[in-house]
Amino acid sequence: MLTTYEPSIFDSLNKFSDAKQSLAQHKNTLGELGAVICKHGLQQKIGLTLLHKHFDLLPHERLIESVGDNKIYINPIAGVDEEAIIPYLWKFSSEFSGENLAQNISYSPLEFQYKSTATTDNIEAVQALMANSNFLEEIAMKLQNFGLEDVFGLSILHREAIAIAKGEILVETTDHEKRCLTLTAVNSNDVCKEELTETLWHFTEEDLGFARVCLSHCISHCTSH
Repeated sequence: MLTTYEPSIFDSLNKFSDAKQSLAQHKNTLGELGAVICKHGLQQKIGLTLLHKHFDLLPHERLIESVGDNKIYINPIAGVDEEAIIPYLWKFSSEFSGENLAQNISYSPLEFQYKSTATTDNIEAVQALMANSNFLEEIAMKLQNFGLEDVFGLSILHREAIAIAKGEILVETTDHEKRCLTLTAVNSNDVCKEELTETLWHFTEEDLGFARVCLSHCISHCTSH
């Protein structure tokens, strides 16, 4: 079910402005999707992500994450050895619907990190996802029934490399000229709330309400550095 990278899948992603509009329309489905994650006991490993792109990639490029100075950088890397990277974010797709769904679903990877820098928890989260076909089928059915195939994807929860103090949030900004995404912990009072869009959620079983917690945001006007 978890397949290899396909450039056309990345090409088909919504631009951020369109993804933001889709989120506004479908945000009320997050709780039900999160309930599936909790039902399968994956809430400590797997979250939901808002599918979007800020710039295009060439077919031989991959979006790869690196860490430095308490920041995460996500850059297009050309000609990378596929054996040296591990995915952390996937998009669901299916060729057929209805009774044939379980036999025709796939999850295409979109973003990666180097295996040499992945933690044991990161690797175990990917393995847990790959091994849980029942979860992958059930969440696929939910995404398809709600028409969310192009809105929400799956992501392992792996941003522990950034230290986030009390009162801080994780914010992603985009340098379009350099084609670089940067995630930084910033004081929540230093950013305009109206310019923030939630992009990654994990879920907790609070009074069986499956509460969602936002882990990162994107600046909606995509400020260049």
